Amino acid sequence: MFKALIMGKDSLRGIVMETIIKLLDFASTNLPDDVEWVLRNSLEKEDKPIARSQISNMLKNLEIARKKHVPLCQDTGIPMFHLTLGENFPIKTELPGILAESVRRATISIPLRPNAAHPLTRRNSNDDTGIRVPYIEWEVGEGDSLDIVAIPKGFGGENNSKLGMLVPGVGVRGVKEFVLDSVIEAGENHVRQP
Repeated sequence: MFKALIMGKDSLRGIVMETIIKLLDFASTNLPDDVEWVLRNSLEKEDKPIARSQISNMLKNLEIARKKHVPLCQDTGIPMFHLTLGENFPIKTELPGILAESVRRATISIPLRPNAAHPLTRRNSNDDTGIRVPYIEWEVGEGDSLDIVAIPKGFGGENNSKLGMLVPGVGVRGVKEFVLDSVIEAGENHVRQP
């Protein structure tokens, strides 16, 4: 969290930019501790050879990413940010530009795979920026502080889609059943052999 202390706006811009790049770097090269714990715990309990091999490979990938300081996955996602911002934060109107420039720099320095493409022309910006990219979710409150959460959103899980017509009156239960059935069906598509 940034607390806008007595510093020049240029210094504050630089600190925010450097922090955003570090956040994207950390998010793309590490797993949360609880996720790593689940993987290690699952490896100990798993008795099926193929499942053990896959979990083991995930853990080896994590070790390599940390050791060589490279992203965990080739799909480093589209950068998203959640900002909790004090109404008196000095450079709040400049934050979208600072975020975009930070993403451009992070795309080169980490490196991140440039995933942002124009929605109509499909032209890739080659720097992970574009129309509404990076995506920014804002929460404004009192004070002069800034809290930034970086979320590199990969889209592997969105490679499947499903369209369906629900009978009027099925209610929430019908919607939930449709969603759950679609997820189960999509899961099968990921493990089918070609």
